[in-house]
Amino acid sequence: MVENNKDKEAANEIAKELKKAIDKLKENPMQVYVLKDADKSIKQLVEKVYSTSPDALFLMFFYSNFRYHLWAHIAGDASLKMTDSETQGIVTKVRDGLDYLVESLMAYDKKEIYTALVKLVSDYLKELNKGREEGDERKY
Repeated sequence: MVENNKDKEAANEIAKELKKAIDKLKENPMQVYVLKDADKSIKQLVEKVYSTSPDALFLMFFYSNFRYHLWAHIAGDASLKMTDSETQGIVTKVRDGLDYLVESLMAYDKKEIYTALVKLVSDYLKELNKGREEGDERKY
């Protein structure tokens, strides 16, 4: 497989933006808005510099849609009386998954990037369903 330097550079720059959000979440897991800030930064970066990089475009759309999904569930579950500890558990799982993704992006190992993306979504959904019974309308 031929490695595209533009894709590798884009992956590293996206990783830096995600790392900023992760560091802020480590300080305070309830600052979920930093994920939205990272989404905006990544979109601007890709649109201005890496719009011809397939990897950058994929990562931008993946992260944006994942972040939107997370945001919608946290907001929706908050109205269903989701506790702060449940929210914090979800955010912590997401933060840890993003941390693994950042490591994979920095190494630009496509197999590890794929594994990190799958693990991020899987761990997020498992945490989202944690403690929910069968038949619970909040189970995903």
